Amino acid sequence: MFEYMESAEETASKIAQIYYKASNYISYEIDSIFDRFVSKHKLTEKEAIKLLNSLDDRTSIEEAIKKLKAGATTVEQKELIKLLESYAYRARIDRLQELQSEISLLMKNIYQQEKNFNISHYVNLAQESFYKSMFDIQQMTGYGFNFSALSPTKIDKLLNSKWIGENYSNRIWNNTQALAQDIKEELLIDLLTGRSNKESAKIIQNKFAQGSSVARRLVRTESNFIANEMEMLSYEENGIETYIFVATLDLKTSKECQGLDGKRFEVKDRKPNVNCPPMHPWCRSTTICNITDEELANMKRRARNPITGKNELVPANMTYEQWYKKYVADNPDAQLMEKKVKNLTADKKQFKRYKKELGRLAPKDIEEFQNLKYTNENEYGILKAQVKGMSYYNKVLENEPEITKTVTDVAQTVGMDTLGLEYRVKTKDSYLRKIRSNYKPGDNEYEINDILRYTFGADTTKLADRTLKSIDKYSSMGYNTIKVKNSWLNEDNPYKGINTIIQSPNGQKFELQYHTQESFDLKNGKLHELYEKQRLIADEESEEFISLRNQMFELSDKLTMPDNIGRVK
Repeated sequence: MFEYMESAEETASKIAQIYYKASNYISYEIDSIFDRFVSKHKLTEKEAIKLLNSLDDRTSIEEAIKKLKAGATTVEQKELIKLLESYAYRARIDRLQELQSEISLLMKNIYQQEKNFNISHYVNLAQESFYKSMFDIQQMTGYGFNFSALSPTKIDKLLNSKWIGENYSNRIWNNTQALAQDIKEELLIDLLTGRSNKESAKIIQNKFAQGSSVARRLVRTESNFIANEMEMLSYEENGIETYIFVATLDLKTSKECQGLDGKRFEVKDRKPNVNCPPMHPWCRSTTICNITDEELANMKRRARNPITGKNELVPANMTYEQWYKKYVADNPDAQLMEKKVKNLTADKKQFKRYKKELGRLAPKDIEEFQNLKYTNENEYGILKAQVKGMSYYNKVLENEPEITKTVTDVAQTVGMDTLGLEYRVKTKDSYLRKIRSNYKPGDNEYEINDILRYTFGADTTKLADRTLKSIDKYSSMGYNTIKVKNSWLNEDNPYKGINTIIQSPNGQKFELQYHTQESFDLKNGKLHELYEKQRLIADEESEEFISLRNQMFELSDKLTMPDNIGRVK
């Protein structure tokens, strides 16, 4: 069966090349139609999909325009209709309609090529598996005997059998037609949204990749069916009435196949997907002709070591259940590997999403990600908090322009300077590091208030008065100062300044500090430099840690105390 699956993979790879070439062709044709119009007058992707779902023909450009005209309410929608009905754009629509027709022909071509590759592979596979099985039986019994040749009629009957509702030809057809429909719909969304060439090409490639994956699954599963049916035919030819179901002894094997391993069934009662392989897509199980328990006890079968993944020999009468109990059930390392294997597909998707969000701060590969996920609860918790935090971070960035405008307006109104405005947004890396340092299981540690941080400045004679004036101004605008921390009078802290947290009317929190120019320069200069050195020292009682703290206090003691600063509470 391993050899047969290798042959199936070769065929699947040839078919994948057909899909790849078709994908490139479609992407090229799209580029020749759309020199993308850059305009605000376009639908969002969500609006375009909603429109498509309302159509009788989800690929009809004319019906989409008609429906759009009937329901146009916004300026953007009305401008889009004008654009689509313009003489200049009509040529693109005509070309797009031609391309949709070409896609139907292209998919028929893919269907025919895929079918031809499959027929050639299946015929060769049927002959090889039948004659190989007959040879094995002769070799093992020691008898050379005559048997009926495998006729083309039998092969043709097998290929056209509907063993799961449809034959292989219909399954290929359904796949190619579904792919054609998907691509036509994507082309219509392109037209309505003005998606970029890069975005369109990526979507088209993904659609063809999905189609190629389905084609691979079909040829693998169908190959398993044909190989097992040919073995059954050889059993019938030799008068063998019973077969034994054989699953693969490794961690990838499905629950269905695990439960059937070692069980005996009548050849005449075989039924694929019930008691005979394939039991499911990608099935690797096979059968052997009936061998007594006594004979099996003297034979060996291969099993894959659940930890190393290497092949080992075990008694041939050992079932999957027995193998699992002996090698996996009470072995923590094997159970860890089982988790990794069973969840690999879902973990790959999750890892890809985490990598996209966290960049270089994400685990370097899927192996490191799985090790962290299943063996380090705290690190995995931090990772999840960081990923969750990125949506919070991105939302803050959306609110930033409005917050910044308000901040600069208030500064001008109360007569204060905005200091360090270019550093108002905490960097992504700095934000993720803060989530790590703040992490506590169960907390919303990603809701950090200083992603947006601003500084107002005034001289020592005006800082207190204008800070209070600023707080009042914000309050009158619905921006509530929900926290005030005045460290000027705190003798235990070398940092000197007024830190506030403000909440905007839409709930967005941001930090606003009030400083003199002197305290601002110290905070961002020598004091920050000393702090960065100190925070890397774990032992707070160490000589180096204490020395750095003393240096920070010496610097802050030299600052001029603002007048009446105690009024800010």
